[in-house]
Amino acid sequence: MSNSKRIAIIGGAASGVATFDQIISQAIQSRKQNSIHEVVILEKGDQFARGLAYSTASNSHILNMANNTMSLRPNEPNHFANYLESNDNLSEEDRKRNGFARRNTFGEYLQKHLLTLLHKAATHNIQVSIKPHSDVSDIQFTDGAYNLSISGKERQSFDKIFLCVGNQPAVTLSEFKGKAGYHGLPYDIETITQDISANEDIILIGSGLTAIDSYLALRETGHSGKMTFISRQGVLPKARGHIEPYDLKFLSVGNISKLSNAGENTSQHKCSGNGNLIFTV
Repeated sequence: MSNSKRIAIIGGAASGVATFDQIISQAIQSRKQNSIHEVVILEKGDQFARGLAYSTASNSHILNMANNTMSLRPNEPNHFANYLESNDNLSEEDRKRNGFARRNTFGEYLQKHLLTLLHKAATHNIQVSIKPHSDVSDIQFTDGAYNLSISGKERQSFDKIFLCVGNQPAVTLSEFKGKAGYHGLPYDIETITQDISANEDIILIGSGLTAIDSYLALRETGHSGKMTFISRQGVLPKARGHIEPYDLKFLSVGNISKLSNAGENTSQHKCSGNGNLIFTV
């Protein structure tokens, strides 16, 4: 145990859970769980796993990516999709593999997986500490160890650290921070509706997916005031349809092989317009 490592994961939201998953899973698979003395997950808030993006209570907030592309595990791309299919409490729309589940559903998935990991770690005698309200304000590397200043007072030493701090506050419009009526966290609809009356006019800065989410969530709560989108590009997000399988007709393996002398050499062919088109196989 003298060579065992004390590991800190700074941030307990989605990326923190994914990192924790890899640490525990790889240690167990390689039978090196004894090399870990303790894993400490430090979260400055009081809620783990969900984070900012997946803690929303609004059903109008949906994922930006399809369900079959949202997985905690790189070697299990359908990990989240399989979770949806096995959950009878969800709607048929939420459970579609190529659909877009609600953000709070993904948050539930993260929380349940974290609990599964904690049980798995305990089963294999890996000590884990989860510490809320632990804001890491300083890191210093001295004598081969990382010394963390936690909440401005407590200092702890770790052999390895992982920064999983997620989205940082926006640096633009910082002059409005703290001003009445300004909200820089669009997914905290509950706080927004407590501060802004239902009949007040609202300006949404941006016209991307987050802006659409905010608009729908506010209408969901019964907001009746006028909402205006302000955007530098002046465009709305593209509608994403279902992707059908497509067989390449021209840029195919067979054609490239023919053009490159059956794959043995790199062939050079003249392009119309300018320069050469070079196929490299």
